[in-house]
Amino acid sequence: MKKFYCLILSICCIQFSFAADFDGKSSFMFGEKDLRTVKTEFFEIIYPKRSEKTAEILYSNVDSIYREVTGIYGFEPKVRMPVVVVPGVESLNAFFSFVPYNHIVLFDTSDTGFGELQSFSESMLSIFKHELIHAVTYNMSQKNRKDVTNLTMYSAGLLFITTAMAEGASVSGESFAGEGRLNNEYAKQYVKQAKIENKFPDYDDIQGAADRSPRGAPYYFGGAFHQWLQEKYGIEKYTNFWYTLASGKKLGIKRSFKEVYGRSILAAWEDFKNDYQIPDVEPNPVKAGLASDFFTPVSDDFSHKNKSGELYKSLTASEKGIAWIDSYGRQVFYISSDKLAEKKRKPEKLFSQNGIYAISLSQNGKYIAVSKTTSNSVNVKTKVSIYDIEKNRFYDVPDEGIKDGAIIEKDGFFYLVCHKYQAPFNSLMIYKIAVNEKGIIKGVDLQASKILPLNDYVSNFADCKDGTFAAIYKSGLIFSVRKYDLDGNTLEDYKISSDPEEKINLQSMSVDGENAYFSWAKRETMPRLGKMNLKTGSFTLSEKDISGGVYWPVLLKNKTDNLEIAYIGTFYRQNMLLTIKEKDFLDFSSIKQTKEESVNVADFKTSLKQDSGSERRNDSSSPFVFCGLEQKSSSYNPYRLSNFLFLPVGIYKRENLPHLSDKKETFGSSFFLAGVTLLRSDPWLSSIKDIDLFTAGWDFFTNSIGVEYKTSPHFGTDIFSSSFDFKTEFDLNGYGWKISSADATLQSVFNVGRMSSVFFTNKSSAKIGKHTVERKLDENNKLFDYFASAKPESNTVFLDVINVFSVSYSNVHRVNSGRYNKSGFSAGIGVAYGYFRNINENRIYQNEFALQASASAYVPQLIPVSNDYGFVYNLPLRLNFDVDRIALDFSNATFSSGIETVLFGLDVQKALPFFSYLFIEDLYLTAGYNGFYKAFFSKTAEKNHYSDTLSVKLVADIALNFGIFTGSAFNLFTEFNIHFNKAKENDRLFDFDVGVYTSF
Repeated sequence: MKKFYCLILSICCIQFSFAADFDGKSSFMFGEKDLRTVKTEFFEIIYPKRSEKTAEILYSNVDSIYREVTGIYGFEPKVRMPVVVVPGVESLNAFFSFVPYNHIVLFDTSDTGFGELQSFSESMLSIFKHELIHAVTYNMSQKNRKDVTNLTMYSAGLLFITTAMAEGASVSGESFAGEGRLNNEYAKQYVKQAKIENKFPDYDDIQGAADRSPRGAPYYFGGAFHQWLQEKYGIEKYTNFWYTLASGKKLGIKRSFKEVYGRSILAAWEDFKNDYQIPDVEPNPVKAGLASDFFTPVSDDFSHKNKSGELYKSLTASEKGIAWIDSYGRQVFYISSDKLAEKKRKPEKLFSQNGIYAISLSQNGKYIAVSKTTSNSVNVKTKVSIYDIEKNRFYDVPDEGIKDGAIIEKDGFFYLVCHKYQAPFNSLMIYKIAVNEKGIIKGVDLQASKILPLNDYVSNFADCKDGTFAAIYKSGLIFSVRKYDLDGNTLEDYKISSDPEEKINLQSMSVDGENAYFSWAKRETMPRLGKMNLKTGSFTLSEKDISGGVYWPVLLKNKTDNLEIAYIGTFYRQNMLLTIKEKDFLDFSSIKQTKEESVNVADFKTSLKQDSGSERRNDSSSPFVFCGLEQKSSSYNPYRLSNFLFLPVGIYKRENLPHLSDKKETFGSSFFLAGVTLLRSDPWLSSIKDIDLFTAGWDFFTNSIGVEYKTSPHFGTDIFSSSFDFKTEFDLNGYGWKISSADATLQSVFNVGRMSSVFFTNKSSAKIGKHTVERKLDENNKLFDYFASAKPESNTVFLDVINVFSVSYSNVHRVNSGRYNKSGFSAGIGVAYGYFRNINENRIYQNEFALQASASAYVPQLIPVSNDYGFVYNLPLRLNFDVDRIALDFSNATFSSGIETVLFGLDVQKALPFFSYLFIEDLYLTAGYNGFYKAFFSKTAEKNHYSDTLSVKLVADIALNFGIFTGSAFNLFTEFNIHFNKAKENDRLFDFDVGVYTSF
C-alpha cells in the first residue's frame, strides 16, 4: 500500500507542478507575463503587458462599436463579456465562443501579404466588430432581445446555427458601412466565379461541411446571401429571422426562415443566385482565345495540370525562370527560362515545406525567400527561410514574427526584406545576408527597421535591380506603390487613387526592370492586370475582365517580341496557371499619370526620415494618441469568480478496474447525473480541453457517489498537451470507499526537417479499488433494495496500473489535390506495462512489459496518370506492417500486415437532397489484403497460426450539416471479405459487414 500511495502522490505532484507552471495561463497565453485587465462600460479587456497599446485602442473604441452593431439590429447593448488580446499567435485571426460563457479572443498580429482581411482600414477593430456580431446574433436567443444574458449555451436554437448562418451575419455586418469583405472584389471572386462557371452551389452545400476548396464558402456565399436578404427585405425582418432561430421558437434554419419570410429559404436562394451580378465573360478563357494554358501553350483547352484541382499560388519570376507553390502538396515547382519555348512545359519540383504560404525568387535566380508558419513553439509563429537553388540548401532566419520575405541584390550583396508586426504597428525589416568563403549563407544582420504609422501596411516586395526595391503600401484603404532604399527610406510613393470610395485594391506585384506588374480590382470588376512604370510613376490599368481573374502576374523571359504575362487564375474549385499577351489586355492610351499625385517631393522625404523610426501618433494618418492604461488596469486573477460556471447536474462516469472488466459489473448507471459540476476556464478558451472540471454525482441505483477533478494544461500548438484526471467513489450503504483512480496523458509533436514530424505520447493509469458485482434479488425485495445489488464482492482491494509510452515518426504528405495520393512513410514503437495486484493477499497477477511497433508506406499512384478533378483512378497504395504485441521475454508475438489501394474515388461535396442534415464529402472503393500471424517461441500447447482476409470496401465520407455539429465527419461503409485462412475453425469463408466509423 505504501508503494501505491507513493505512486499516487508522485502523479499528484507532477500534476500540481504542471498547474503551477501554467499558472492559469494555458493554451494561447502560456508564458505571458503580467496579465492585466481593464473594464469599459460593456467589456473587460484582458491583455499581457506587451499588448497594452493594442488594448488601449480597443479600450477607446469597443463600446462605440458595440452601440453601432446593436443599433443595426434595433436594440440597446446589454450583454457584458471579456475580450482577450493574444500576442503570441502570429497568424491573424479571432474567434467568439459562448461556451462556457461569452468571450472574444483577438490575435494581436498582422495579416500575411494582402489577404481578404485587408478589406479594412483598421484591421484589429474591424475583426473585433466581426466577432462582436457573432456575440450579438447568438445572444438573440433570449426572450427579450434588449436584455440578453451571459449564458446562451442552454438555448436549443443554437444547435441549428451553421457556420454559413453565423458567418453570413458577421460578413454582411462587417461590410455594412462600406468596408469589409463584401466591398472587396478579391473576397467576392469565388461567388462570381461559381456563377460564371455555372457551378453555383445549392444552399445546403455552403453550410460548412465541405472539405474541398473553396473552404471559405460559408463566408463568401453566406455573407453575400445575408446581404441580399437585408437589402431586399429589410434589416428588421432579418433581425426577426435571427431571433426566431436562436431562441428555438422554430427549430432549424429552414423553419425559422419560413416563419419570418413566409417562403422557402431554398426559393430565396434561387432568387439570390439569379440576382447576383457577374461580368459578361466566357467561363473558359483558353477556349475563348483570351488566354493560353501555361503548360501546353499551343492547346485550345486547359491542360491536365490545370484540370486536376490544384491550388497554385505565389507565382514568382527571375531572370532564369519562374516558380510557384502547389498548396495541396506544399511543394515548390520551378521551370527555367530556356524551357519556356517548349510546346509542353514540364516543371521540376524543388522542395516541399510544411506551413509554406509564399515564395519570392531573387532577380538573378539564385535564392528563394520562403515565408512559412511553424508550430514548433508555444503558439503558431511566422518565419522566413532562404533557399539556395544551386546548392539545394536552406537557411532559417532566426528572427520570429517576420513575414512575406523577398531577396534584394545590390553591389554583389544580398538582402532580405520583409515586414514584422510589433504591436500595434507594422514594421519594415531589412537584413543583410552574410555568406562564408564557400558561398553558403552563415547568418543575417539587421540592416534597418522602420516602424510604420498605425494601420499602415507594406508587403509584396520586389527588387528593382538598382539597389532599391518596390512594395505595395496600404494606408487605410488607399493603396500605392512605394520605392525604398536599403536603409528603409522612402524614395517614391505613387498612389493609384486618393479616393477610398473607388475601392481600388492592389495585390501580388512583380518587377521586371523599370516596370511593375500587379493584380488590381475596383468595385464590380474581376481582379485585372495592371502595370506601372517605376521611373515615371504612370499606371496602365487593364479594363478587361477575364474568367478566373488575374493573380500574381509575372513577365515571362521567353525571348519574344510580344510580351507574355504568366499569371494564376482563381476558379471556383481550383487555380490554374495561364498566360496572356500584354498588348491584348493593356491599353496604353489609357495611361494614368500619378507623378503629380505621388508624395515624392523632398519635404516628404525629409519628414519620413525624421519620424520613420519612431512611433508617430500625431500625424494625419495616425490620429490616435496613446495615453497608457497603467492607472486604469489591474492584475488578472485566473481564479476569479467570473471564470467559474456552476451546473446543477453531475457528469461523473462510473469507474472500474480494467483487468476485471470481463466480470459482471456493478448494477447501476454509467453516469451519476444527480449532482453538481463546477467548470473553470480562462476567457481565451478555444476548445473543451481548456476547461478545468470538478464534478460530484450520485447514482440512484447503487446509492453511490463519485467525485472527479480533471484539468488539461497545454500549449497553443501540438508541441505539448496533457490531461490529468482524478476520481474516487464511495458507497453510502455502509460499504464505504470503493475505488480511486489517477489518469495522466502527455503528448508532444515536433516538426523536423521540411515535411516530417515526431510524436511522443505517454498514457498512464493507476486504479485502486474493490470489485463489485450485481447480486440477484430475492422475490420480496422492494424497489429501494436495489441498493443491495452494489455490495462489493469482497473487501479485497486490487491495484491496476497501465502505462503506454510510444514514439513515432512520419513524413507522409499529399503530393497533389487527390486526397488519397500520398507519399512517404511512418514508423513507431511503443512499450506497454501492465501491473495487477491483489493488495490484501499480496498476490501479483500481472507484472510485465510488451512491445508494439508499426510501419506504413504510401505510394501516390501505381498507374502513371494524373487524376482529373474530383476523381481518383490512378491506384494510390498503402502498405503497413505492425507488431501488435511482443512479450519482452519473447515467449509470444502477434504480427499483422496489409496492403490497400483505392480502386476508384469520387468527390461529391453535396448534401443529401431529401435529408440535408447529412453531407456527402466523397465516395471511394478500396481493395486490400491483410494477414495476421500469431507466433509462440516457447514450449506451449498453443500453435503458431496465420489468418488472412481479402477485402473490398465501399466507403462514404459523411459530415453532419447542421448547427454546431457542422463538419463533424464519420464514415459509412459496406465491406465484403474472403477469409482464405480462417482465424477460427468455425469462421465463415465469406462475410459481409456494414458499419460506421466515427471521429467525434
